Amino acid sequence: TTGLYNQAYRLADLPATQIGEQFGDVLVPSFARVEDKEQRKTAVLRAAGILALVVFPLAIGLGAISLTLVEAFYPPSYAGVGPFLAVLAVLSVFRPIGVLVMGYLQVVGRTLAYMWLDLLKVVTIIGSMFVLSRFGPVWACAGVGIGFGLNAIQMVWAMKPDGYSPVALLKTMAPPLVACGLMGLTVVAIRGPLIGLGLSPWLRLVIEVAVGGI
Repeated sequence: TTGLYNQAYRLADLPATQIGEQFGDVLVPSFARVEDKEQRKTAVLRAAGILALVVFPLAIGLGAISLTLVEAFYPPSYAGVGPFLAVLAVLSVFRPIGVLVMGYLQVVGRTLAYMWLDLLKVVTIIGSMFVLSRFGPVWACAGVGIGFGLNAIQMVWAMKPDGYSPVALLKTMAPPLVACGLMGLTVVAIRGPLIGLGLSPWLRLVIEVAVGGI
């Protein structure tokens, strides 16, 4: 079970690590060059919208096609990776928020807040996994997403003392999230009929990706 979870986590974390963290490497020096507070606030909101537009489709799309993806690429003994991946994919939705906030906190010198937010992230993730573990391994995985989600809320709230409205920040990221939510629901809805047609996993995967993109 741990091996299946590890494989699913590595896949689910790809959008956040390969794109979100690279984005953060650019944000920190960019924020540092902006000395005017109002300009920096505008830059933070713009960065949040761009990050959501780039990462959300990958994260939610990966979760939507997870079962078909695993069926196409992995042997039957790895079928358990699919449900884990479907649940864990949500962490790449929340992690970019952390990339954005942590980059900002570094620039403005609020390293103590940075430390406490990281500590709270560990507590919320492990605590959520512990509470939900009684319902089985997949539910324990859901605790990872819940932990990252709670930490994302804490991070957004941590920017409030600097004049950032949590509502304004979340509103900037909302349009890509809503669009990707509809995309994910559509892909999940067509999975059953495609299986009923007896199509191969590879063909179903191509169709699901194409429909999600459209």
